[in-house]
Amino acid sequence: MSKFLVFVLLAIFSHFFVQVPFFALLLLTVICYLVFFLVSPKKAVLIFLFFLISQGVLTYFTRMPIVANLDELGIFCITFLLLARKLYKREKILTGGIEIPLLFLTILGFLSNIINRIVPWPVAVGGYILFIKGFLLFYILLNLGINTEDLKKFKPMFYLLGVFTFLYGVLGLIWPKFFLIPLGIMPDTRFGFPTMQSFMGHPGAFAALMGILYCFSFTDALYKKRPIYILLTLIFFLAVILSFRRTTLAGIILASFV
Repeated sequence: MSKFLVFVLLAIFSHFFVQVPFFALLLLTVICYLVFFLVSPKKAVLIFLFFLISQGVLTYFTRMPIVANLDELGIFCITFLLLARKLYKREKILTGGIEIPLLFLTILGFLSNIINRIVPWPVAVGGYILFIKGFLLFYILLNLGINTEDLKKFKPMFYLLGVFTFLYGVLGLIWPKFFLIPLGIMPDTRFGFPTMQSFMGHPGAFAALMGILYCFSFTDALYKKRPIYILLTLIFFLAVILSFRRTTLAGIILASFV
């Protein structure tokens, strides 16, 4: 029976590779990633976070709209596999104390749509998926058991990514014709000044990444007092300023005082 199932799967994949090879390759990549997640979940989620940062560019180069929705598909698949893995190993599923407010907001939102009929149900469900995926990512990270040693191991990778993103953003400001437009990113302005957006495609996404990295580097600079962390803090703070996103700027200033 197992040999027959393998044969059927191979036949389906062969058909896909002949008819739509790029889609078949994408499907195979997703399956391999999910298998890798079962073997090494922490590293797999790190790869997924890197994918989220470059998702816009990948969507443009592949010319496949489905790539723009792989974050939702990935988060739902990872959540299912993580819960199945925990249940199989009889491990406790950790909660973050936000279940009741989340349930309340869900009920309130759907009741509002039923009563007021603001949008059709497919649109409402699609909006709810966009709303819930952030909470699911929170639960994924919570249940992975990430500890201090993991943060020490992964944090330098994010710092390097942040510096590269900032430098690419500088090049994009100076020569958008060579560094932004070929990626399908149109230069953006705010208050009459060009905004820094790097390869992420939107100043808001760029500012959010720089703001998170600022919080990490500011904490390291505060406690470790090493020049490298002070320099990183200044770089990420400057990046947020050049993105001209007032909310992010106010957020990191407030975080610094807290």
